[in-house]
Amino acid sequence: MKRTYRIPLMLLAIANLFAGPAHAVTWTGEVRGLVPPDNRPCVFFSIAGVPQADPVQPGWPWIAVRQSQNGFKEIYALLLAARHSGTPVTVTTTGVAVPECDGYAGLLRISYDP
Repeated sequence: MKRTYRIPLMLLAIANLFAGPAHAVTWTGEVRGLVPPDNRPCVFFSIAGVPQADPVQPGWPWIAVRQSQNGFKEIYALLLAARHSGTPVTVTTTGVAVPECDGYAGLLRISYDP
């Protein structure tokens, strides 16, 4: 009698679709550095007390947000508000370097609770 294991394999495949990136990192803290777009189509920011934002860029505290990212204007406004008010944000990096942002870690999600 032949057994098949399609259902467990299918469930594993579906679970992997909803899992976060393998190298994503989550931080909570105040926005310290905030650099607006210059000749690169990106905003860069750092979180207080975080020496390395993501293993994808060892030793660098900066996280990049591409101008082409969905919700860019809202994310930038949130970063500005958090920077000026000193309210902590929670960010999750993508775990992937963003080529157009000089290889810095990308932003997956951000939340702010004033």
